[in-house]
Amino acid sequence: MATAEEPADIPHQEDATHSQDGSADSPSHQANGQHPHHAETDEFQKFETSEKGEAENEILSAWMCEEDSLYAELTQVRDQGWQDEQFGAVWDRRKQIFSNRDIRGRGATGHFDHVASYYDSYRVGMPNLAFYEPKETRELPRNACVLEFGAAPGGAVKFWCEDCRAKVTGITLPPHMHGMQMVYRNKQSINLLWDDLSTEDAFERLKPVIQRSLEEHRAGGGRHHHGRGGDVPLFDVVHHGAIIHRGQQDVVTKEDDQQRNYRMRLTRNVYRLALTFLREGGHMLLVMTLRYQDLLMLSLFLPLFEDFQVFRTSFRVNSRFRILLKYHRPFAKDRKQWGPRKVFQFFQTMTADFDATWGSHPDRFNLEVAMDVFRQLRPKMKDLWQDQLDFLKWLQRKARKAKCDQDITDLALLLVGGAASGIDFSVHDDDSNEEGGEGGRAAASEEHADQRDSDEAGAGGQ
Repeated sequence: MATAEEPADIPHQEDATHSQDGSADSPSHQANGQHPHHAETDEFQKFETSEKGEAENEILSAWMCEEDSLYAELTQVRDQGWQDEQFGAVWDRRKQIFSNRDIRGRGATGHFDHVASYYDSYRVGMPNLAFYEPKETRELPRNACVLEFGAAPGGAVKFWCEDCRAKVTGITLPPHMHGMQMVYRNKQSINLLWDDLSTEDAFERLKPVIQRSLEEHRAGGGRHHHGRGGDVPLFDVVHHGAIIHRGQQDVVTKEDDQQRNYRMRLTRNVYRLALTFLREGGHMLLVMTLRYQDLLMLSLFLPLFEDFQVFRTSFRVNSRFRILLKYHRPFAKDRKQWGPRKVFQFFQTMTADFDATWGSHPDRFNLEVAMDVFRQLRPKMKDLWQDQLDFLKWLQRKARKAKCDQDITDLALLLVGGAASGIDFSVHDDDSNEEGGEGGRAAASEEHADQRDSDEAGAGGQ
């Protein structure tokens, strides 16, 4: 499942082990602009095994840099940073840290908390949905019902339950199928379904199960919403947070065709379920990148919502970002765009063949359309780009001043999960103070969320 959690180099499908967030972008990802589905590093890459779309991505990257000087500077600093010897040592150490840590499924290990880091990114990114927001500005009603694809280990679920007072139906991949353990517990507010969203029959099989779960929430005090036909109960929020984790699922060792088919089934099932169960006026939360396929995906969804907001994942440097599409409408904004039924049909007929899927409607899917989406996103991406740029420059300065092996390790730990989320560059940028406030050595040894496994291990690959 993919939803996934950053910078502009990885496409959006949340794929294989349903999970919600990806990790920070590795040098190779940033340099090549690749987007892992809900994952942005070696550990959770979206697995673009096919080279399809790479030419479009190169063209898009050049166009986006020409159009926005801040984005161009960020791209340049990233590329230069990956070639820097000292900074490269930090990334190499980060890889060692990941490779030496316990594999998924154990929940919080030591001071590494899978849940807390992801939870914090949702709490900071979507305060407008929380129950403690003033009623006039709160954009999610109390007792709302949320459908969560890629629920384990529970960072997003904790936000829905504790900050939004919502009832959650979560689908996540069982541990025996390489899924993550569900660490967060809240029996009164969560119906957890262990299932695989990547199977051919997942849509038809899970549809009645999800309906029953929502009926249970309604009986327990959840809000009541039905579709226009009155027969299907609907959710206030749908979160697509499932992704494929490199090295965590059998699918990653399969041939390219098998991997593409796996991702296609996952994407097809999740989005059809999302469109089936999201109520009018509801919200959809996705993880995307500025890659060609992700932008085309957003070209389908943006017209179906009134507004959107973007915020970063738990990783300070990431090609992926979260986008909350707000106030679902039953019709597209204009007649030139596809409505919900047409978008549903598109996913229903989606195949693993890149050309057959995205080349089937050349007037609907092309570089100009992708750039139009970029222009819509651009004003709301500025703060995120500036933050990434500031962090990269700060990290490079620290890397150049590293005097020993432990200094490299401390910096590498800032690239693990949400460990760097508390750094304030305007306050803590004194080269003489290597601890750098919350984000320096002290924080590096106290609050590294082991997010290597993406926040929401899902029903088949979230």
